[in-house]
Amino acid sequence: MSLKSNKFKLTKLGYYRLSEEKVGFVSYPSEGSDASLKIENESQWFDSRSMIIESLVERHFAGSVFVDVGAGNGYQIKRLQQSIFATNGINSFMCEPSENGCENAVNRGVENVFCGLLDDFPLDDFDAVSIGLFDVVEHIEHDRAFIKGLVDRLSKGSRIFITVPALKFLWSNDDELGGHFRRFNRKEVNRLFEGLPVRLVDESYFFTYYTPFVYLFRVLLGSKQAQYEQNVAKEEKYHKGSKFLSYLFKLFDFVERLFIKNGVGLPFGTSLYVIVEKK
Repeated sequence: MSLKSNKFKLTKLGYYRLSEEKVGFVSYPSEGSDASLKIENESQWFDSRSMIIESLVERHFAGSVFVDVGAGNGYQIKRLQQSIFATNGINSFMCEPSENGCENAVNRGVENVFCGLLDDFPLDDFDAVSIGLFDVVEHIEHDRAFIKGLVDRLSKGSRIFITVPALKFLWSNDDELGGHFRRFNRKEVNRLFEGLPVRLVDESYFFTYYTPFVYLFRVLLGSKQAQYEQNVAKEEKYHKGSKFLSYLFKLFDFVERLFIKNGVGLPFGTSLYVIVEKK
């Protein structure tokens, strides 16, 4: 699918980028895209989060297109393009500032990959859209200003899907090394939209069952001095897990998705999602 805007050009690597190079700041490790690529396909966490997001998008998608912003290596948008978007004929785009992430996404088979900041993506090419910000907002220092700028650009009926890491007491060295500015609770997520012309569509914590594990292994037993490379090696091990834990988590995950699918919010969890609509 093409855009009306001519600001982007197709690179030899297969993704689009701004005709004039523009540098923007994002609090994310420079090695982050390649490090995540090693984990994503074998990770129970990524798989479970993806199924929750797919369920939410299937229930709450609105508009003419979906734009996954800060999409990393394209893991999530590829899952959506293969499932819901293919079945329902929904056009989608990926917008990611990291060139490594965009190249990895193209190699993964993601369609419509755009390298750049959301500020540069031509949202006004469309009427209503759905925007995905999946574990992105925690990397933005001035998060409320970012959200206000996004809402100002959206047409009536557009929706924003957000997931963020939750619960302040779970803050650890992993958050600092990952370029996070904060973990959220419901009050802090709702603060992002105070005074803005939006209505709440859906909101809940999720990954309830991960809470004791994250607290034990990251907060209590995690090293406060671990360097990035050490942390990546540890995360690879955690994300693969054991066969027993994988089976147990899949069982917990199935139950949790049933609650979310039926509109039953969960009281706590290591992550939080919120969906709002522009009025």
